[in-house]
Amino acid sequence: MSKSKKPSEEPAKDSVTEEVIELDVVEGADRTDEDAKDGTLGVANKTKAERDAEKAEARRESEREALRRRTTPQPVKLDGGKNPKWWVPTMLSLMGAGLLWLVVYYLSTTMEPNAKGERPTYPIPALENWNMAVGFVLIMAGFIMTTRWK
Repeated sequence: MSKSKKPSEEPAKDSVTEEVIELDVVEGADRTDEDAKDGTLGVANKTKAERDAEKAEARRESEREALRRRTTPQPVKLDGGKNPKWWVPTMLSLMGAGLLWLVVYYLSTTMEPNAKGERPTYPIPALENWNMAVGFVLIMAGFIMTTRWK
């Protein structure tokens, strides 16, 4: 009930009429133009399932927006397939051949000198100490292949 300074200007109202008027004002505040056309109250007439569906859709939209704005890189699974069947045997053969090359080189340098006083250096005598480089290259080639083994 509003109180005014001039009681004579305000017409006399009973308490029931004032409550009805106040309810109309409160209900009218919730209405929109679309609701006024079909006579509904908007949010008040929606079922719980409809409200939950709207909340879920809003949540999904906010997640999509967050994904669009993400600046950190995401891990990507690269599926390069499997290695060919010859990969592992070749890898092991290269490492074995390199090891064998080095063992033969070391054993040949410890041999007794021949009649001319020369020590033979096998597997390839012309390479002399470069035989060690050949052995290590073979071992490293096999090792590099292990990094690509799936």
